Amino acid sequence: MEVVSRTQAFDCHTKDGLALSTPDQCTFNFAENGPFTPNYPAETSMEISVTSVCFPNVITAVQPYNNTFFLMNSGIIYPVTLPITNFRGLSSNSTSTGLVDFIKAAMVAATNVAWTVTGVPLTNTITISAPSTLVGTWTMLFTSQTVGGVFTNAYASACGFLGFKQSDVKTFVASQTVASTVPCQASGASNIYIACDLFSLDSAVVDLYGSTRRGALLAKLNITDAPWTTSTYQDQLQTFSLRLPAYNITQLTVFLLNEYLQAPNMSLDWSFSGTCTYYSPNPIVEINNKLDNISQTLSYIWLSQKHAHEDQKKQARLKAKAAKDFEDFQGRRVN
Repeated sequence: MEVVSRTQAFDCHTKDGLALSTPDQCTFNFAENGPFTPNYPAETSMEISVTSVCFPNVITAVQPYNNTFFLMNSGIIYPVTLPITNFRGLSSNSTSTGLVDFIKAAMVAATNVAWTVTGVPLTNTITISAPSTLVGTWTMLFTSQTVGGVFTNAYASACGFLGFKQSDVKTFVASQTVASTVPCQASGASNIYIACDLFSLDSAVVDLYGSTRRGALLAKLNITDAPWTTSTYQDQLQTFSLRLPAYNITQLTVFLLNEYLQAPNMSLDWSFSGTCTYYSPNPIVEINNKLDNISQTLSYIWLSQKHAHEDQKKQARLKAKAAKDFEDFQGRRVN
């Protein structure tokens, strides 16, 4: 059991990161401006927590990890790639292009087939219709594929924008219509994670970018604000924290991750504030340990005296018996 000895506040902005840092992956140098330095051995552990984040919501709905799905015909796979952008609903209006138009344009450009894509606002789904001139059977795939001998990793794929699960496999023949199986997710990232390159088994450990590099989550942002706005997210409860043994920390690399633990391609700098809390052993525990040691020492002394007294009585009995045996021996010799 430990008690808080002191708390050190810190504030970081990605514009102040070291060379080669980006808003997605930024390394901060604390060496000159208050490193995390515990007073060892008085302080035996430390805990880093993010308490507030100032975050511009400029992460587009379509990202390189979720912009692709595939259409296959006669063994030939056609990658369909959506543009990196945001959507303003399913259908187009006077100010923006809707999701269905982006999907239709991408499918036509990839296959040279006159597909029809229609939005269903009541259920937030879409329908995709094949033309009457479609030749053969076409299959829609959302998992990673090898195209032209090159492996294309779809990660989450564009299935969410079209209203399908990644495991769905849909087929088309001439004049056939296929409808979404779930509502379209066109609003963009709903969660953003802040992770760092330090970790401990007592923290929320993740594989950064899906690799074997380990890290720990420091915060989770639920993106609820409209695109192109800046908001402050607070976590006074410190839901995520990084608990570490006491040692000096002069540099810290912070990563932005989306729901699929991939870089979200953040284009603007952002900032966050937090605390580093230092812990010392609980003095009550130390007092109890000392009292236990005293109790054990007293018990040892009492047992030692007890056994010594018993040994004295035993020696006295043996001495008396020896004297009696000697007297008996002398009497027998006289007779």
